[in-house]
Amino acid sequence: MRSIIFAAFLAALASRAHAAEIMDGSGAGFDRDIADKIVGALATQTNDPYSAQIIKLHRAQSGTLCAFVNLKNLTGGYTGFQPVFLLPGNDTALLDDKIECNTGNDPLTRRERTAICDINLNRYIDSAGAEQESETRACLSEFQGHLFYFRAVNRIAKANLPLAKEFK
Repeated sequence: MRSIIFAAFLAALASRAHAAEIMDGSGAGFDRDIADKIVGALATQTNDPYSAQIIKLHRAQSGTLCAFVNLKNLTGGYTGFQPVFLLPGNDTALLDDKIECNTGNDPLTRRERTAICDINLNRYIDSAGAEQESETRACLSEFQGHLFYFRAVNRIAKANLPLAKEFK
């Protein structure tokens, strides 16, 4: 009896680890492990990332992966598809239902780009690394004169980081 229960437990674990799937075939042009990368990036933001249903996966011209993901809530029900972005060069996912996710290889919308720049800004403030500084500099140059720019420069100045002198 114990061996049957143990076997059932192992089967449940194995099926859960590979339950995330790309539902509409849009992942055909990507590595086989792309669903696993999305699940790994969502692991800290969701209750059950392994139950993810992924559709409309594509790469924007910026290199950002974009898809729509349907996740389970605490009661086990699906919450509905919402956009998710997997930022290039790292395993960070941005899960935000207020951001549009283009459905083709179009460039990111200004709203999407602002959200990505905000993540880069937070990383720069937290670590002051050279890569984050370069990405933040590019964002500040792109959004000069916009509200994001003024808020970002103010946050950088408060953190007393080198870019504060460059962007006044």
